[in-house]
Amino acid sequence: MKRIIRTIFYFLAVSPVYMACEDNRLNNMAEDKIYIVNSGMDEINVIDFGSYTHQIALNKSGYGSSDARAHLVMDLDALLNYNQKEGARYEVLPYSCYQLQSAETAVNAADTRFFIPVTFNTAEMAKLQDRSKYALPVRVVADGVEVNREKESVVLLPVFNNAYIQLSPNGLTPEYPIGIYAEDSYTMHTTVGTNYKNEWDLTYRIATDAAYVTAYNAANNTSFMPLPANAFELKPDEWSLAAGTSSKDISLNIIKKNLVDGNGDYIMGDYVIPLKITEVSKWDVDPNNVQLLHVPFQSSNIPKGDWELLGYNSAYSDREGNEWLLRGPAAIIDDINAKHTYADVQTFWLADWEVELPYWMIFDMKMRHKILRMELTLPLGGDNWRRSIKKGRIEVSDDNITWTPAGDFEKTDASADFFAFDLPQPADGRYLKLVFTENVSNDNGVAVMNLDVIGF
Repeated sequence: MKRIIRTIFYFLAVSPVYMACEDNRLNNMAEDKIYIVNSGMDEINVIDFGSYTHQIALNKSGYGSSDARAHLVMDLDALLNYNQKEGARYEVLPYSCYQLQSAETAVNAADTRFFIPVTFNTAEMAKLQDRSKYALPVRVVADGVEVNREKESVVLLPVFNNAYIQLSPNGLTPEYPIGIYAEDSYTMHTTVGTNYKNEWDLTYRIATDAAYVTAYNAANNTSFMPLPANAFELKPDEWSLAAGTSSKDISLNIIKKNLVDGNGDYIMGDYVIPLKITEVSKWDVDPNNVQLLHVPFQSSNIPKGDWELLGYNSAYSDREGNEWLLRGPAAIIDDINAKHTYADVQTFWLADWEVELPYWMIFDMKMRHKILRMELTLPLGGDNWRRSIKKGRIEVSDDNITWTPAGDFEKTDASADFFAFDLPQPADGRYLKLVFTENVSNDNGVAVMNLDVIGF
């Protein structure tokens, strides 16, 4: 009896341990189910290789405890339902134009994603008069696991395409400006690619023709100019695409030094480089693919990083006790001031109003530039004196001795805190003199936060 009692107590003691070690993690998890990832409708590209295989993606959800087998079958009900729901009139793709895999696809218990192929006979599809009206509805059937009935079918809408190689992007590209201050020769890139998964070693040829620009301008009411042929250089040794690679960046050289006229001035323009692939070693070239590589060569802000203030005749910060204000003329060539984000930026030039107009300042730009435009940003804030500039002029010099007037300016909007002035003619020089002759109140006092000079 004692032995029986001891045995009962033993089982009562250890039973919680067994219960605690039981694996309950799968209690609330769903059984495996198979479904088509892009169920419903799926528009697919079918490339004319003679035969083209499209892989339909399927998922197996759940805790992955079951092996399975799956295959596809025709599903006319799926097409009827789709046509009725969408008000469409698709017809079933003729049997000669496709083939469903006869063997079942094995799906391991641990698999979550697998693919079943559908093969299209593109040689037969090419014979169809109106390929856009056909669809292929299929449904997944599985053994070993349940199928998710809400995602068991897909209506494939095959978009028939020739196998093309093409430049990307097609047509006019975003701007890739030719840098005024870049090297005389530098490299830029564009992209060549296929509209299919490339499995071949391809070679091709690219041509350029100004007629492409003429045609684009006529069709789009634009006025782009073809970049002169001696201002760029293509790289034929790069014109290949390796098997397993569907796109590749290729390079071309911009030869900026050849965009100069007989006087040594840059020949500005809104340029494009017209490019077209004309030959490929296998398959076809997209017949509508012409790329206009947009490479405008235009004036820009002249860098001021190494400019030097050589002289001036008025600054409020020169008054005794005001040095901390940092309001001398050198402030206006400090590019930090161009990025003002609040009302009272402290680093701006303020003339000493006890000095009578005109006020002047001279800058050494360190090299000769052709100046086309001047822009002045005035200090922000509610005080009228911050916007008091009215009239002035620009002068240029090659030696800081002999000065040539470049243009008189007048700010007609008294309330504006920005003023731009286009010179009547481009002005050449290394030294720049900025002169202020009159303010809004016909009194003394002028303030400027930032000076930008546009040219090259």
